[in-house]
Amino acid sequence: KKIKVSKLVDTFIRYLLAKRRIVLLPNIERAFNLFLQEKLGRIEAGITVAQE
Repeated sequence: KKIKVSKLVDTFIRYLLAKRRIVLLPNIERAFNLFLQEKLGRIEAGITVAQE
């Protein structure tokens, strides 16, 4: 089943494939999400709960 993607995404994926860098896609996605969260002013927080 095919999915539709934008021309930009299609071009980017084809570029990664041509340069044999598609294995870097998870790292690129992680870096993009960190960048986006920073631009949106969001921070990641952890919560620890004490129980008896």
